[in-house]
Amino acid sequence: MSDFITLCVRGKCLLDDIDDYVEAWHGCDSSLPLHSYLGMSRPEYSLWMMDPDILPFIVEAHRQHRNVNELIDESCQTGQRFHQFTPNLVNKNSSS
Repeated sequence: MSDFITLCVRGKCLLDDIDDYVEAWHGCDSSLPLHSYLGMSRPEYSLWMMDPDILPFIVEAHRQHRNVNELIDESCQTGQRFHQFTPNLVNKNSSS
């Protein structure tokens, strides 16, 4: 089974689905820590815990094989809101 981040990168999962994955982790016998189960590094997981709105940056960082902090810095410098780049991942109720 692929992890949550990988499925998001492939377009097979929405960001809103993360709660389902966290719940599944709590209900399974996985020996993986939650961050690994989700497909995040420990620093990415820490960022997400501090600010859940960072999740699109984490997914995009994986998509681009880049450090999430670079994407955050670029977004701050350009003033662009990240959801403009990934509207299909933001939530199930989004309309294009």
